[in-house]
Amino acid sequence: MRIDKFAWDQENLEHISKHFVNSIEVEQVFDGKFIVRKTKEEKYLVWGQAYSGRFLFIVFRYLGKGKIRVITARDMMNKDKKFYLRSVK
Repeated sequence: MRIDKFAWDQENLEHISKHFVNSIEVEQVFDGKFIVRKTKEEKYLVWGQAYSGRFLFIVFRYLGKGKIRVITARDMMNKDKKFYLRSVK
């Protein structure tokens, strides 16, 4: 899946800031190795790393033509981090 456009607005920016994450870190995840899984609710789950090395878990909706709207983003929990590190070897 190619992702190169992001639909940011006050609502999703404020939501991720509650988890001490910013839009730059989220966008950086999609420049590197990331894992993406689709849910039954047409949402996507992503595990990846920002340039700083921070491990992030992201949920988004795909809007088409490489564009997404981030629903939430937070630091990975230990189990998420283990899953990510095993998967990207």
